[in-house]
Amino acid sequence: MRLLSISICFLAALFVSCGGGGGSKTATPTAIETISPQAQETAEASIPDPFASLNSYDYDFKVLADGQLQVEVNGAIQSPDRVEADFLVAGSSTPIESVIMIGSQAWIKDASTDNQWITTDLGTAETILTGARPKDIWDLLPSDQLTSQANDLGEENVNGVASHHLQVSRLSSNALSVLGAFFGISAASGTVDLWQADNGGWPAKAQIKVTFVSGESVSSAEADWDVSNVNTASVQPPQ
Repeated sequence: MRLLSISICFLAALFVSCGGGGGSKTATPTAIETISPQAQETAEASIPDPFASLNSYDYDFKVLADGQLQVEVNGAIQSPDRVEADFLVAGSSTPIESVIMIGSQAWIKDASTDNQWITTDLGTAETILTGARPKDIWDLLPSDQLTSQANDLGEENVNGVASHHLQVSRLSSNALSVLGAFFGISAASGTVDLWQADNGGWPAKAQIKVTFVSGESVSSAEADWDVSNVNTASVQPPQ
């Protein structure tokens, strides 16, 4: 996933340099098991799209390290074949890259294009978007634990959507391995919170938190998404 490579750059740098006082050891990236792209695509293809019942929606996806924003994606999806996304990184006030796909057409905008929209091929646009959509992140969640072991925290309103708050506070070793692969450093523990829409069961909000421990140093990483403007969002060609 392209977003994975971006977040790893920031998170690896943070965990190498961070650490508490008093002579504590700093955290260092740990080798993690990798999954072949073919195996990953096969696994993801077998997971139903929880957003399939929606005509359109806006979404905001963030990756944080120790509470500090590292990567953010603001996007929209409109059925059946319209997608747009703006990518921001820590410290940037404007997107470092933007992409729009509509049917067989695609456009990108970044520093290499002098921040002007230019046409591109679908393959390039898809590569940019891979890993940066809610469905991609949903595929990382431990769905078996969310359905069988989650704590029911009751009804909550999220972005104007009546939702049910579910939480898994003790992730399985397999789930930690998958999430560790996403963040780029082995995870010692983690929690997943999911706000599931009462009408349709799609995830209106999700929050993934993992903790990494090395010596006396404890660091954390977090991935959040919010879905809004359900069935009213639209994706238009660049102006």
